[in-house]
Amino acid sequence: MPFGDPPDYVHLRTNESQMQLISMGDQPETPSGSPCFNTSSTREEAPAVVFIPGKGTARWWRGRTSLERILMLAIVLLVLLSAVLLAVILNMDRREYTKTTSAPSELPSGSSSTQKVPTSTTLPSEPPVCTTIGCVRAANAIINAMNTSVNPCEDFYEFACGKWNEDHPIPDDMSGFGTFSHVREQVRLQLRGTQ
Repeated sequence: MPFGDPPDYVHLRTNESQMQLISMGDQPETPSGSPCFNTSSTREEAPAVVFIPGKGTARWWRGRTSLERILMLAIVLLVLLSAVLLAVILNMDRREYTKTTSAPSELPSGSSSTQKVPTSTTLPSEPPVCTTIGCVRAANAIINAMNTSVNPCEDFYEFACGKWNEDHPIPDDMSGFGTFSHVREQVRLQLRGTQ
C-alpha cells in the first residue's frame, strides 16, 4: 500500500463478529456455550465479508462539495501566484544589485574588441542645494532657532531650540507653545488683518 493511501476496509454483517470469522478456518468443531460459534446457521453460511478498497484520489475528489473544490483550487492558484511573484521580485532585486555593483562588460555596438570601453569611476555627485525662496526661509528659521553658544554634545535640545524658546515664551493662556501653535497664531492674525 503506497504511503498516504487510506487502508482497505472489511465490513461484517450485523450477525457476525471478528471472533466468528477467525474461528471459521479448517479447525474441528469444538462445543461451546456461545451461540455465535456453534449455531448451524453460522457454520453453514459462508462468511459475509465485503472488501472495500481504500479510497483513491478520484474518489476523494468526487466526495468533496463544489465549494470545497473551488476553495482548494483557489488556494493552489494563490500559492503558485505567490511563488511566481516572489521569484520575480527576487530576480528584479538581484538584477538591480548586479547592475549597480558591476561595471558594464558589453561593448557598444559598432566597436571592435580592441577598443577600450570607458568605465565610470567617479562617485555620484552631491545632490543639488535647494535655493528656492521656501527652502531659504526654512533654513533661515532653523538657524535663527539655534543657540550656537551651547555645546550640542552636552545639551542638544538647548542647542537646536534654545533661541526659539527665548524668543517665543509660552503665553499665559496656553499650556504649551510650539512651532505649530506659532504658525496657527500668525495665520489667525493675518486673517483678522491686524498684521
